[in-house]
Amino acid sequence: MGAKSGSNVIYRFYSFIFWFVKWKEFFSSLSQALISYGWIGLFVIGVLDSTFVPMPSGPDVLLVVSLSLDGSVLNIIKFVLAATLGSTIGCVILYTVSKKAGVRALQRVSEHRREYVRAMLGKYDLFAVAAACLMPPPFPFKPFILCAGVFNFDLKRLVTGLLIGRLLRYTILAVLARFFGQATIDLMKQHGPKILIVMLGVGVIFFTVRYLMSRRRVEVSGGL
Repeated sequence: MGAKSGSNVIYRFYSFIFWFVKWKEFFSSLSQALISYGWIGLFVIGVLDSTFVPMPSGPDVLLVVSLSLDGSVLNIIKFVLAATLGSTIGCVILYTVSKKAGVRALQRVSEHRREYVRAMLGKYDLFAVAAACLMPPPFPFKPFILCAGVFNFDLKRLVTGLLIGRLLRYTILAVLARFFGQATIDLMKQHGPKILIVMLGVGVIFFTVRYLMSRRRVEVSGGL
């Protein structure tokens, strides 16, 4: 009896390993097939990766690889918008499913994390969503969206936060990919949060200076 039980355990273990390898091979092949379609493929990958289909190579990596080969301004715009919209649509699907499923959708989310997300959404609203979008892996982003659905967070505000956060994230990655190529992937793994904070700071300073200069020109021309 004990030997038979041990054989069953070994069989299930190897069956799981076989299934896992096949799963990774399938989705890896799917990623490669989709990215061959350029920004359209990246859009589809963004939708799938943000729902219940964990792609081996997510939008971040594929965006960097694509733009390191062709970092023209037009290409950057197409790929950034495709990744942003695809990811946002995927998150909305995940939000809708979790909202209908209720607490059952949070079976794998700890109580501590649930309360943390609830507090962040209550305190910072859509800016909490935007900030979560900017966080590099291994930040648990999907549980954040699941909690938003279960806690009935406003869909319009969720979409606004997603668009802001994802657009900023992919724009930063695109700029880095243009200057550093595929080395951007390693840079983000090692110094992701620091790079994001610095580039956001530079962006805020840049647009603030432009706004003040344009306002100054209007005042000068009005005085004349």
